Amino acid sequence: MRSPISANESIKLKINIKDSLNVAKDPENLTLYLTRPDSTELIYQIDDFIRVDVGFYYLDFNITDLPGVYHELWEITLNGNLNTKTFSFQCLDNPGFDDLSSHLGYNRLISIQIQDSIEDLDGLKISNLEDEYHFCTEFNPFYAPVEILRVECGVWMNDIPDETIALAIHWSSKKADDLTCKKPVNGEHYYYALTRFVLYDAAISLFTMPVGTYSSNSKTHKTLGDLSVQAADVDIDVKDLLKEYKDQRDEWLRVINSGGAITFGQSFDPTTARKGFKRPDYLPISRQWHDPWGEYYDQPSANAKYRKPGEEKYKSGFTRWNQYYFTTTRVGKGRS
Repeated sequence: MRSPISANESIKLKINIKDSLNVAKDPENLTLYLTRPDSTELIYQIDDFIRVDVGFYYLDFNITDLPGVYHELWEITLNGNLNTKTFSFQCLDNPGFDDLSSHLGYNRLISIQIQDSIEDLDGLKISNLEDEYHFCTEFNPFYAPVEILRVECGVWMNDIPDETIALAIHWSSKKADDLTCKKPVNGEHYYYALTRFVLYDAAISLFTMPVGTYSSNSKTHKTLGDLSVQAADVDIDVKDLLKEYKDQRDEWLRVINSGGAITFGQSFDPTTARKGFKRPDYLPISRQWHDPWGEYYDQPSANAKYRKPGEEKYKSGFTRWNQYYFTTTRVGKGRS
């Protein structure tokens, strides 16, 4: 069923015609049989329709004075085959409402135009008003307050209007939602990371607006959209500041992308461990000779290995028969 309409309201009856391969095609013939609530039937042929594109037709129907249900029977001849399709719509007389809400909706720009003919209660025209006013409704999603972004960025943001900052935060918030690949693992940690990411990403967006520069009286002036920074007023190293914002944003990006499973500065690399890895006897493998500064031997011998008292690993070296237990290269099978 199509969406309901009010009595005496015009409706566009649309149809999109495609073949079995889902390809739009113009029909050889198109007929609409429309039955009104009083059972009277109206017939419309293909010449009565407006062709918008291949296979897309509509009819402006305005005979809706009778409340009730209107039934449509479409007969379509395509590639020599006759096909039928049925629709219906309801016409309501003095429709009521299901829900009453004063909300203007999210993410909208409301424009108010003042007419010149507006007069006050005394009949005087109001001449001190602007021709047009506008304001934004509540942005959603919106993961960071405007005031926090101003505090984070400092004085270079003083001249940017709140609405411009709010719009940048909104788009950064939508980006953050797209970058979150899984349901948050650690909710509190994730939402904190979400706010930090949005702050720095919005700051980068505001800082990289269309740029214009000029010099006047040897004072460098930089314009970034609504932002205006003059070297005599603010000492900002633009390149270093932008790099800092990007570094911070990229760090928090990994946190929100993981759903809060990692912390700030932590890598995506898996954490691994090996039993006994830090024990002195399990240091990275080398030639495995005893330390000559701590163990005396006349000359090394690769064919003999022994271990000092308190050690577990056999190493190459030279020993006298009466000094330490001696073993051959087959560790553990030597003499005692």
